Amino acid sequence: MASSRAELTLAQFAQQMQNLPDAMEGAIIRGLRSAAMRGVTDVVEAINTAKPYPVVDRGELAGSVEATSLPKGGRISVDAPHAAVMETGSRPFWPPLQPLIDWVLRKGLAEDEDEAEEMALGIQKKFAFVGIEPRHYFRRAMVRVRKHIPIEVESELAQMSRVIPKTKTQKISKLGKGKKK
Repeated sequence: MASSRAELTLAQFAQQMQNLPDAMEGAIIRGLRSAAMRGVTDVVEAINTAKPYPVVDRGELAGSVEATSLPKGGRISVDAPHAAVMETGSRPFWPPLQPLIDWVLRKGLAEDEDEAEEMALGIQKKFAFVGIEPRHYFRRAMVRVRKHIPIEVESELAQMSRVIPKTKTQKISKLGKGKKK
């Protein structure tokens, strides 16, 4: 009975070992990029479920979340103008009234302009006394993203091991298979 057998000389093994660090680095980088891409979904989900209430008005914050490939990994960024304030909060300040009136009307929290202005004045005063509470949507999402990293890197390393070049195989007889001496 014949079987296949791979032969690997010392020289061939040495060559494969020299190429291994580069191949592993590439697999790790691909895994980091993949984790960043998956992380976009985590950040958007965290925005939509932020406490004390979601950070959603017109979708500008969630729409600004993106993953970027870097030479040695990946990056997740949130580029909306109000991203940092929604993440870390703000100190007390007096915001302009008209954008608050527009927001109240967009959210359907008031029946008419007068009611919207009254509600917007209340919001303006709250911001003036306590600022904006932090939502920490990005920090919460990064906890989930960190769990993706080893999974994605491991997947890429496993894929790498399937594509390592094979040496020539030759059929040989299995000596002594099934025979007792």
